[in-house]
Amino acid sequence: MSAARLVRVVDGDTIVVRRFGLLGYYNQTIRLAGIDAPERNQPGGTAATQALRAFLASGLPRGTVYLTFRGVGYYGRTIADVSVRRYCPTIANPFRICYIDAARFLVRRGYAWAIKSYGASKALLALWNIARLGRAGLWRKRRPIRPSVWRRNRRRRRRIRSKVDQPDDNQTVESLLRSVL
Repeated sequence: MSAARLVRVVDGDTIVVRRFGLLGYYNQTIRLAGIDAPERNQPGGTAATQALRAFLASGLPRGTVYLTFRGVGYYGRTIADVSVRRYCPTIANPFRICYIDAARFLVRRGYAWAIKSYGASKALLALWNIARLGRAGLWRKRRPIRPSVWRRNRRRRRRIRSKVDQPDDNQTVESLLRSVL
């Protein structure tokens, strides 16, 4: 587990952190392992982003996150388990410190989907089912749209829009002739 400073929260499942390496400090884009949160422009996206930002800012020391690396994703982003350190007092130890996983936080509160193909554990999938059955967060709506479906539909709409927006050369010439005559 390595520590890093939080630079910014991109969306509900992606953050940028500042780390120290061989050549000095550098920024690194991290994707939370096992989950898929709504995009920023998708319904529920801003709520997921704000929830992740507030959760990560509440760690000790403030703005420090702890990463456990899992690999590199499709777009070159590093996939990692992201945790924050907090006080978890008990009767036996009132100053106990524990690490809380960001993915579990988001899934339990209904801000993200736990996806097995993204590396979600059985515990994360169980939390996802609890959130769905409890109608937490995104599941207050009847049928929330999964982010992968949202992205696929956006690409299709863009493709259709680009085909409609490009006029045929013959239509352009005909419309010019009509306007002149």
